[in-house]
Amino acid sequence: MAQPKRALQVGDLFELTVDDGCFGYGVITKPGVVFSVLILSKIYIGRPDINELLADDSGLIGATTDSFFHHDRWNLIAHDFLIPVNIPYPNWKIGTAQELRVTDYDGKQTWPIRPHEVDLLDYKFNVSPLHFHKALQALNGIGEWNAEYEKLTCEYARRRVTRI
Repeated sequence: MAQPKRALQVGDLFELTVDDGCFGYGVITKPGVVFSVLILSKIYIGRPDINELLADDSGLIGATTDSFFHHDRWNLIAHDFLIPVNIPYPNWKIGTAQELRVTDYDGKQTWPIRPHEVDLLDYKFNVSPLHFHKALQALNGIGEWNAEYEKLTCEYARRRVTRI
């Protein structure tokens, strides 16, 4: 009988195969049924030294599911990876058009929405691991950039941090 897989935890570093011998890397930033990942910006030929990964820029951020872990397409390679302190966790809008509010990234605190936030903020969303995979490839010139990938960029998230 196969051993059950360990629950994903903050700081778990994973590797994703991008193309023949090329790899991308990500880290779990917030665990859960739907969890948050930070995907580093570069694609590497072979597995880089941990210091190279620590020096890499943040490329993509967002929420996803664990399906690629269950199907061995994303593989844990280390634990306790140092997560950058400047990760932009965007605020979200919640409610209906008649009664919109703003929430923090985790949904633990809410405030009345301000006029400029109505069109700026998104409702909370998550995407499939494949979406992250394709966005990382496109970020590195492999495949076409899809306008939907913009919502996964750290810059997009940074513009949506309206409350701390």
